[in-house]
Amino acid sequence: MKHLFTACAVFSSISYFAQPEHTAPVTHNAAQTVDAAANRSRSFSGDTINLPSTGFRDDFSYDDHRPDTTWWNLTLNPGIYVNRGWPLSPVNIGVCTFDGLDFTGMPYNALAPSNTSSPADELTSRHINLQSLSIGDSVYLSFWYQAGGKGYAPNPTDSLILQYNVPSWNSFSTEVWKTIWFMEGYTPQGNDTGFHLVMLKLDSASYFQNGFRFRFRNYASVCGSNDHWHIDEVFLKQTRSFADTLQGEPHFVYDMPSLLKDFHVVPGRHYVPSMMASDMDIFIRNNDDIPRNVTYTYEVYEPTSATPLFTYNGGADGNLQPFYTSGYSPYAPHANPNVTPFSYPGFSNPEDTGTYYVHHMLKKGTSASAPVDTVIYKQHLYNYYAYDDGTAEVGYGIYGSQALMAYKFTLPPNVTDTLKSVMMYFLPVIDQPNIDLREFRLTVWAHNSAANQPGTVLYTQYKYTPEYRYDAPNRFVEYTIDSGTVVLSGTFYIGWQQLAVDRLYIGFDFNNDQSDKIYYNTSGVWYTSIFDGALMMRPVFGGTYDVTGNDEVSDADQMQWYPNPTATELTISGLPVGNAKTIEVFDVTGRMVYNTQTQTTQHKIDVSNWNRGLYIVRVLDANGQVLGSNRVVVGN
Repeated sequence: MKHLFTACAVFSSISYFAQPEHTAPVTHNAAQTVDAAANRSRSFSGDTINLPSTGFRDDFSYDDHRPDTTWWNLTLNPGIYVNRGWPLSPVNIGVCTFDGLDFTGMPYNALAPSNTSSPADELTSRHINLQSLSIGDSVYLSFWYQAGGKGYAPNPTDSLILQYNVPSWNSFSTEVWKTIWFMEGYTPQGNDTGFHLVMLKLDSASYFQNGFRFRFRNYASVCGSNDHWHIDEVFLKQTRSFADTLQGEPHFVYDMPSLLKDFHVVPGRHYVPSMMASDMDIFIRNNDDIPRNVTYTYEVYEPTSATPLFTYNGGADGNLQPFYTSGYSPYAPHANPNVTPFSYPGFSNPEDTGTYYVHHMLKKGTSASAPVDTVIYKQHLYNYYAYDDGTAEVGYGIYGSQALMAYKFTLPPNVTDTLKSVMMYFLPVIDQPNIDLREFRLTVWAHNSAANQPGTVLYTQYKYTPEYRYDAPNRFVEYTIDSGTVVLSGTFYIGWQQLAVDRLYIGFDFNNDQSDKIYYNTSGVWYTSIFDGALMMRPVFGGTYDVTGNDEVSDADQMQWYPNPTATELTISGLPVGNAKTIEVFDVTGRMVYNTQTQTTQHKIDVSNWNRGLYIVRVLDANGQVLGSNRVVVGN
């Protein structure tokens, strides 16, 4: 991975501004925000659990971004984040990440300097009954950890800590947590890209009580998604030994790639079989200390069918060596499975959109036993092109007044279509204040084939500002193109010309490298990006499509929001008659600053004491459906 810079507070150093390109930590994790709202009333049993004979084990391989309540106490509102995008070479797919964002996906302290360390995330086990066990039962707690990964390495003053607690240590008003293990922050070297194992024996009689707990905590810069630690494969079990370091199962370690070349999504109306990749890169590791016989297959399904459209049988690798001696599987039918001769059937109506499911499966041996690992990839054919996987690890921006940024796309041969809009996922970051007020020209370029770079400007529209949405994960905003004005074929570029020097941070996906398609121009010369990744910017063809998959209800055309901008009072008129309506206002960081209910058709909000900046105002019905929303600029 190429250069990764860290940022929290506003930069003032010369070196920062000398670098045209820059990435900055996100200061709002929309996935966590949505999870927090959806799980606000989530039930949780506080009962003590008995240690199963198979042990307490969590490998964080599930889709939920919050830990499994079978094992973890989530009533403490921990800020940890279960994900598949941040780790490098994990033990298996999925890790638990510790950073500087809280349970709601917001910074613990947005104004904290980036060089300070404070208590941040916490992951606490449920109460565990160990009173029937003793030191002689050889109970071990093990886990794997990594500093940084694909994210930001912890500062030297940061740390990851493991602590224990038992009821006999506590008083009526105080819980006593004792630190058992810790690791101070460090920047991993080039050869330190893996996870490190920690094996700890419960070697004190005081641990064996009804109500034993353990927790992981981190100290970090609490102004954003910084100072990453990742843990994997937490395992507590009796009758173990210090040599019991590996679990013996083969595993996938990353999300599956698309079966398409380059793209995760293409328009159904544009899809042609030539878009299919010839093969894929699959990463399989043997977590045992002896060779394993492993079988790999994948199957492609339509969503309503139990019969696969296509089955790839990679056969058995009878000699998959341990990862720590030989790395990932080099066996070509497993490491680089063929995609051809398969191609998606497409749709009988080219206006249709849809999804296919690709099931990747690992089995031990050659028998028909159940898979030991399964990962499903969803292949969308919608109405836009997407290089990115939908998740932003950082924000990407360029520095300079009138600077240009362009993103390269190529339509299939013989396809000509009208560009309807450009979807962009702008990220709020603390690197620049009032970034939401910075203006840009939405721009489309033709291809200069001689120079292999953006050429003639086909379209430019002034003026736009970055818009943020907080009501769904990875929320894209559509910036429309004047009807029928941009008809495209072959290669083209979408992007912007920014009017101020400040960077307009757009979501950046580290897990899909399209750096050769990212161009910037700050001095009259086009350059390709130095960063490995994909911009979260998507050209849209045909009708609009809600990327969340949810139908949005909007009566915004009947509503009026005035004056806008305003320094004293905002009036919302044209509200629907009848039942109670909720009015919410969010600032640029996604924090709710106003919330009320009204049954009137007009509502006034006093904004005279609000900070200058952009605010998102939403009106919801009694069921929480969005009736209308608007951006409002407050200037005082």
